[in-house]
Amino acid sequence: MTLYKILGEDGFPCYGGFGKWTLPNSKRPGKWMPVIKNIELCNRGYHLVKPDGLLEWLGPTLYEAEGRGESKADTTKIVYAQARVIRRIEAWNDRNARLFAADCAARALQRWRERYRAKTSPVDVDPRSTAAVVAARQFARGEIESAAKNAAESAAWNAAKSAAKSAAWSAAESAEHKWQLDRLWMYLRGEEPTPVPLPEITK
Repeated sequence: MTLYKILGEDGFPCYGGFGKWTLPNSKRPGKWMPVIKNIELCNRGYHLVKPDGLLEWLGPTLYEAEGRGESKADTTKIVYAQARVIRRIEAWNDRNARLFAADCAARALQRWRERYRAKTSPVDVDPRSTAAVVAARQFARGEIESAAKNAAESAAWNAAKSAAKSAAWSAAESAEHKWQLDRLWMYLRGEEPTPVPLPEITK
């Protein structure tokens, strides 16, 4: 089973922990990190993520990784006494991260309408939510910049991420989790999936 490590651009952990990881150089993997004794899940050791657990641990950069020595596992991750990163997943970049989050947000808005909006209800999807998804996609593709970038960047990205997370743990939790994971792997394989359509807002 291939395992993964999520790091910041600087090689430091995103989810706790200390120490900078040695990053791959050209075709060479990073160096093995120093041995840690008395490992403990979520507390001590080098934590690597299983393929099915990536949704919970996404961050700025993604690497294939491997561990050795003592290990302990749960459903989404394995902690090792020693680990190293092998290669960076180049398809996981800022552009694809934003497009993936926008897809999840668009699907969340679709599902919200299907589930909560009665035919007689005056409440509909907030236009600002759909506008945020549109802006996130435009920004990811380099279609807006300068002042528009500053206005759209944080709002669109945060709205998309929030909607993506809420969709994953909805009433149809298992189905949504599978959809999101399948969608994520399209981007990680370097594919260019068709954008998830946004619901049309009723006037």
